[in-house]
Amino acid sequence: MGNVALAGSLGFLGLGDILQLIGSSGGSGVLQIFSPYAHEPGSIYFSKGNIIHAHALSANGLDAVYALFGWLEGDFEFQERQMSVQKTITANRMEIILDGLRLIDDGETKILGPPTLEKTGSDPMAPPIIRRHFVDYTYVVDEEFYGAGDKVTQEKRHGNWIWVVLDGTLDIIKTTPKGPLTVTRVGPGAFIGSVTSFLFQENTRKATVEAITDAQLGILDSQRMAHEFAVLSNEMRSYILNLDRRLNQVTNACMEQFIQAGGGTIKALQDKRPIPARELQEKKLSKIQFGSACIVREIENGRLLLASLGPGDYIGEAPFLDIGHEPHQASVYASGSLKTSEVDLKPLCEEYEDLSLTLRNLIENVAVNISLTTNAAGNFLKRNRQKIR
Repeated sequence: MGNVALAGSLGFLGLGDILQLIGSSGGSGVLQIFSPYAHEPGSIYFSKGNIIHAHALSANGLDAVYALFGWLEGDFEFQERQMSVQKTITANRMEIILDGLRLIDDGETKILGPPTLEKTGSDPMAPPIIRRHFVDYTYVVDEEFYGAGDKVTQEKRHGNWIWVVLDGTLDIIKTTPKGPLTVTRVGPGAFIGSVTSFLFQENTRKATVEAITDAQLGILDSQRMAHEFAVLSNEMRSYILNLDRRLNQVTNACMEQFIQAGGGTIKALQDKRPIPARELQEKKLSKIQFGSACIVREIENGRLLLASLGPGDYIGEAPFLDIGHEPHQASVYASGSLKTSEVDLKPLCEEYEDLSLTLRNLIENVAVNISLTTNAAGNFLKRNRQKIR
């Protein structure tokens, strides 16, 4: 091990600046880039200020350096030591930096970040595939293989396992009176199951999961994750469980629109007033103490009821998550008796940053599902309105 000569956050110092600093100092050693979306760090090797080799996930040499320009979130650390790696890069440092920045600007370098979505065909009603980049294999206690057509879980049956997809594509399916509804589709790095999977002994599966290709799944260490959840603050635990409840409500809204039975929005809003978006943005995240509220998406002169909230539920957005709802993509209608308390976001954000990457990714997986399922419900509502016309 060498001496750590430089370390920090990629949010404060970009890779181009880091390469320039190390190069201008004539340093020899290894620069490691740590991203929450990569299962291993990327590395760039220096000899007397010159970049001589690099690797990042499946890339090596100059391709790896350019790929690391797309790692915009995370941390870096440069250790000074003598290098014995084989030299694979001969381009000069400034040429590499300028080319790396140009490739980012031209969109030729892939940005490593939150879940990416891949459309599954030309059908606008088909769900995109949820993929993630990060899998922490230290949480995987066993692996299972499922062939195309195999069911991993069955709706309404009991089960506490939670999986991470290592390979393959699977459908998350809900049973409706009109037939099966594929709510979302998941690929490598995405999760099957949620926080409630490891919190309650008698957990009932909320959906059927079916492999549409051969799939390799990793079973996560439920006991370890349950312990991590248990030591969180009451506020953080409450907020995470609230996300899970909201996903259940949004999924029900999607099912109602799928079977064309979503006619309860107007009735639910009869005794409620809209809260101005500016007020929601100023308060950030609030917790309901008394009264009720509805989360509504406005769609083509119509309204889609997404969730009905009561005491203990949250209104607004946390800076570390985007669920595609209020204040920017959904409205809030509140009862006259609504009373809320503003959440202190600083300790909540700090606690979120300290979560293990696996638990953080599981929470983000729920947030992405809320956003996608909301969009699916909106698409079904638009389709239903077009049929009426």
